[in-house]
Amino acid sequence: MVALDYTDSRACAEWALRQSNRFCGVYGFRETAVQTVAEVARALEQAGNLPESVELVRNKHRAERHFD
Repeated sequence: MVALDYTDSRACAEWALRQSNRFCGVYGFRETAVQTVAEVARALEQAGNLPESVELVRNKHRAERHFD
């Protein structure tokens, strides 16, 4: 177990990249960690939500403009 600040997407992605291919997937169980999970998955070239999509749907005003 490693304690990381899941609100710091960049630090989490950098840490994951230093682990030298130890991951077969990325998972988050907190709604507030969705953005970081997406960023880490992208950095590791894993399947997952696109960070841009997560940002869009988590921002009510951007989503409203986009989907109108």
